[in-house]
Amino acid sequence: MAPSPNGVPISGSDPLTAALTYQWKEFLHYFYPGVDKDKSELNRLLTQLNSYIENETFFAGLACSEADDVLFSVLRPIYTQLSISQRQKYVSLSRWLDHVQYLKLQSGQLKQEEKVIIPINALY
Repeated sequence: MAPSPNGVPISGSDPLTAALTYQWKEFLHYFYPGVDKDKSELNRLLTQLNSYIENETFFAGLACSEADDVLFSVLRPIYTQLSISQRQKYVSLSRWLDHVQYLKLQSGQLKQEEKVIIPINALY
């Protein structure tokens, strides 16, 4: 584990994954608080995340990491509030969310009734 600037360990199998995890935590720390008050901020957040994940499988590294866990825990409640047409706007982010929730379902970290419905056939 690599230490963050405040000394709290960041999990990751390598320094790059640890750095990316720290980056995404910082991103959420500064960006996320405004999304409840301003829908344009929410749209900006989702658009930026969608753009990043467009050519990636995970947010930090080649496997599901702490960064993906943190982002999933923030985005899952947001996605439950989005309409199907809103979810279709963020194709790459929806793909990522569906993949991570599948991994969480398989490992028992998420219950079937907590799953966010992602209409795959409409997205792809």
